[in-house]
Order: sequence, then structure tokens, then C-alpha cells
Amino acid sequence: MEDLREEVVAYNRQQLEHIGLVQEVTVDLATKLLNSVLRHDSSKFDKEEYWTFVDSRNSLNASKDGKDLQYQKFLNSEAIQRHITSSPHHPEYWDTRSEEMPIEYVIQMFFDWYSRSKQRKTNMRDFWEFNISKLIKQPKALALVTALRGYYGSED
Repeated sequence: MEDLREEVVAYNRQQLEHIGLVQEVTVDLATKLLNSVLRHDSSKFDKEEYWTFVDSRNSLNASKDGKDLQYQKFLNSEAIQRHITSSPHHPEYWDTRSEEMPIEYVIQMFFDWYSRSKQRKTNMRDFWEFNISKLIKQPKALALVTALRGYYGSED
């Protein structure tokens, strides 16, 4: 009987260790995600970007697919390119460094796209192709945003 109790105690320790490890890595990811979203788009209020984003607001908000000339003009402006290449929730930030996007920024990027579609009262389908084309060098990110779209984009 004593051997059985020792086995049960050892089993319980193993289970508690497992639960603790799951909690540790999950809280680590949640903390990284929270820290990244708390800084989301803060550079848009910097003097280098602010007025370009203000000037571009109508064209950026009206564009459904990102292909129209006015949208492309602003997208390729120095200020917006600065934002894109210095903000880690944009794939271009990681592409210029030849690095893989960390998961917390992939998740933030997806919800950036998702919230814009909600804000514009459209759906993800309206600019999905344009956005996922940015992930050509980020295959893991593409897989994750596709999975997230399946979960959150059910209204497409």
C-alpha cells in the first residue's frame, strides 16, 4: 500500500509540474502580446508620421484592396514606409532584418487587420489578398493568420 501512495504522490507532482510549465509559457506569451499591443501604432503620433497619416486618412480608409493609386501614393510615402519598417507588427519590419516574425507580433498584425475591417464595416475578404501578399517571406505567420481568420473571420 505504501508503494502505491508513493506512486500516486509522484504522479501528482508530475501533473503539478506539467500544469506549472503550461501556465509559465502561456503567461509568457500573453505578457509579450500585451506589451506589444500596448505600444501598437504609437509612432503614428510622432512628428515624423503624424501629418502624413492625417493627410492620407481618406484614401487609406476608402481603399478596399490597397491597389488604387491614391492609396499606393501614401503607402509608399517616406513617413508611412518609416512606420511600416519600424513597427514590429508589420511583416516588412522583419523582412528587412531577414528574421521570422515572433508570434506575438503575428497575432497583433492579424488583429490590426481585423479591427480595421470592423472599423470600416467591411470584412476580412475585402483586403485579405492584399495583406497576405505581404507574408511571402513569413510562411509561419501566414499559417497563423489563416488559422485566426478561420476563427475570427467566420462572418466573411
